[in-house]
Amino acid sequence: MQNKTFLVISSIFLFSFSIFASSNAENLAIQATSENKAEAQKAIDNLRLMKQVGLETLLRTYSTQIEAYKKTGIKDANWQRIANAIDTVAMQKDAYASGLFWHTDMSKALAESKEMRKPILTLRLLGNLNEEYSCANSRFFRSILYSNEKISNYLKENYILHWKSVRPAPKITIDFGDGRKLVRTITGNSIHYILDERGRILDALPGLYNPQTFLEYLVNVNRAKRTKRKPKQFWSDVYRNQNRNRLLAKWQSDLNKLGVDTSSTSKLDIRLPATPARTSTGSNNSSEPKNENGKNPSALRAAPLAVTKSAVEMPTVRSITYDSEALKKSTTFEEWKKLSELFGKAKIDENSKNFILHKADSKEAMSNKEFASLISNLEKYVSIDTVQNEYIFHTKIYQWLNEGLYLDVETFNDRVYSELFLTPKSDKWLGLYSPDIYSAIENNGVVK
Repeated sequence: MQNKTFLVISSIFLFSFSIFASSNAENLAIQATSENKAEAQKAIDNLRLMKQVGLETLLRTYSTQIEAYKKTGIKDANWQRIANAIDTVAMQKDAYASGLFWHTDMSKALAESKEMRKPILTLRLLGNLNEEYSCANSRFFRSILYSNEKISNYLKENYILHWKSVRPAPKITIDFGDGRKLVRTITGNSIHYILDERGRILDALPGLYNPQTFLEYLVNVNRAKRTKRKPKQFWSDVYRNQNRNRLLAKWQSDLNKLGVDTSSTSKLDIRLPATPARTSTGSNNSSEPKNENGKNPSALRAAPLAVTKSAVEMPTVRSITYDSEALKKSTTFEEWKKLSELFGKAKIDENSKNFILHKADSKEAMSNKEFASLISNLEKYVSIDTVQNEYIFHTKIYQWLNEGLYLDVETFNDRVYSELFLTPKSDKWLGLYSPDIYSAIENNGVVK
């Protein structure tokens, strides 16, 4: 009898506590959009402590306003307060479209990963994910990956999310002198790492991927992680080796279909970005990438390594740098276009299209034909990015990881940015400035 009474009392207490917690979260959600900035910030801080639950309370509380914004794209003062609350709790810009909560403290992400027994998806980027002007690739992640309904739902259920800025994203303002201005970020790249609960790298997805391939990797790594491990062999080594062999075989097969002779490996080598030789000791500290003259790689050399963002950035990069010959040495667009068609076309879902519409549309409304053309071009660029990232970068990453030298994601990430993305730490100008190139501007254009 006493046990039954205890169970009844416990049930009542838990039920009452859950109602109180829910009510408290809802009150915080209302306070989070207050015109009183101090009150709003305090509520936002408390909601962030609740992680995904706090974010979902905000999304639920303002579901009507979110749906209205998706239909109209109107950014009045009330919407701006709502969007700010959502983005700050999520630590992601435009989180209304993804509903994803991101850690910025790896120790907290690891702790939750252990508690929930879920792998970690950690993003390395230039700039900050919760800001408009993070690097171009991370903006495309927000547009076509995180806002994708299937990807968003899968990440919420199966992954712990984290991001870290590698360095600030270079930003340029072009003033036409008549009141018109263009603001862009230039150069830089991003990479997603999938880690286990101990922080070990299971896989790494360099640059921009189409939504279908991105989700496929998320599912496959998670599924492989849950299967029984082979004796005396860490399962991820087998997984990565199989994937590398698959990608290399498909690359060769696709080139053969295009009539490219792959009997000599030099045919493939000319499509790979130059990487410096490993040190003789085989240590993690590989030399920084240099041009033939021993200098850091220019932004023109790094920019073509990410096609989708390159379509946005190349006109800007080309106009402010002076090494046009570097463009001629990159793989032709037509070759990669044909390879991408064989690999599989990117498909952007309706939720992402709606997000893109409000991001892309200016004061003058975009016609249906113009928007359809924008989406078609974006899908083509993303398709090319995917096949390049798979064949060039992903195979190299698998090779490096299976050398067994990289247990630390930070050390490995340094090598990725140095040798694959060609933006080494040693070059504070990211290839956009060279002291021996005269620009006929005071201080060579450097503002002190």
